[in-house]
Amino acid sequence: MPDLEAPGLGAQKKTLRASEQDRADIAAERAAYRDAPVLHDAARLVFLDETGINTQMTPSHARAPRGERALGSVPCGSWHRVTVLGALSAEGRLAAMSIEASTSAAVFLAFVEQVLLPVLRRDKPDAVVVMDNLSAHKRADVLATFEAAGVAVCFLPHYSPDLSPIEPGWSKLKSILRTKEARTVDALDRELGPALDAITAKDAKAWFKLCGYPNLN
Repeated sequence: MPDLEAPGLGAQKKTLRASEQDRADIAAERAAYRDAPVLHDAARLVFLDETGINTQMTPSHARAPRGERALGSVPCGSWHRVTVLGALSAEGRLAAMSIEASTSAAVFLAFVEQVLLPVLRRDKPDAVVVMDNLSAHKRADVLATFEAAGVAVCFLPHYSPDLSPIEPGWSKLKSILRTKEARTVDALDRELGPALDAITAKDAKAWFKLCGYPNLN
């Protein structure tokens, strides 16, 4: 059988990306996004997104004696999902809200009006909010609310989660919550705050650089 590894090279985990990024229209959209002058001042950028957590979360790996399986259990018949909405700047997490519902336009608008904008007015009045293309993000009333507050809005290119520093933030959040194995919504809520607090300014700056945003000290 032929050697499947080149000399001096070892197997490594594959980094995946959306194949749609190879399309000419998406490539052009990504290039235009990277060239936008407003995105060259990373200190102004605030990435806004949502993710789902649930009462089934459990660690993906565990230890066991050699030759034995590492066993665990999760509820299959009765579990609950919570949506977390959050905002991340290069200085760290700015705002977050959780709700036992999906991200409807009403939920998103409530987060923007009641949670995010008060923080931006106080701490980052020159913010540029960056979001993906979820329909709730593009509603006319949401955009009008940002405009009335004097907050600029920019949208990520399609199929481009690699350009959003909040994505690795969600990954860290979920890794922490998996270890807690919260099996009720109340327990999940109790663990959520400390898990969000574990997202540090050092983390945020590293994620911004990982996603290609310049001009960070």
